[in-house]
Amino acid sequence: MFFWFYKPLNVEIPTILHIDISIAQILIDAGDAAREPFKDTPLDFVEPLAYTSSQLPFNHLWGMQQRPLPRIPNDRDSQLHNLQIVITTAIPTAAYGTFHLIGWNFDFPTRTEQMLWRWTCVSMGIVLGLGCAIEAAAIIWGNYTTTGLSNLNGYKLRWPTNLLFFIPGVMYFGSRMVVIVEVVVSLRALPAGCFENVEWTSSLPHI
Repeated sequence: MFFWFYKPLNVEIPTILHIDISIAQILIDAGDAAREPFKDTPLDFVEPLAYTSSQLPFNHLWGMQQRPLPRIPNDRDSQLHNLQIVITTAIPTAAYGTFHLIGWNFDFPTRTEQMLWRWTCVSMGIVLGLGCAIEAAAIIWGNYTTTGLSNLNGYKLRWPTNLLFFIPGVMYFGSRMVVIVEVVVSLRALPAGCFENVEWTSSLPHI
């Protein structure tokens, strides 16, 4: 509750900014940076290429988007400007998959399901760890000027180098699905301790 106190609400509702200068003048003042063709809005030059829906492969399957977009997309990556921000972002992301290792010795309905849980959790940790390490190294190597799809000269958008991104991505997605499904199907055979009544009064001081 405390950490959510200042969390923005209604994030899907755009905030309209009113300015005293026209977009045309902004583009003129921006110079060469604003002369490149834009993918989403005329203000694409403000932020480097990142993970946005219009840049991902197979985006045409969802149909043509309006140009320019009526609002700034909410699926952009932020620019990581220094080593502290890179580390602060990379370490929690890489560690996310390892949290599930807490259930390494939990009771599972079958030994097969327990081993499946263990291997998928290990796989998630490896994929996220290596992925975050590569992304962090690429951002640092690029002097904090690249991110998202522009890292390592845009290898994620070229064949066959994009397989280095999509194959681990598919592995991670599959591992996540296994974990989610196992959480649900394990409810069919819960350990006996889950059905014990907790006598809270025995744990609280009372007269």
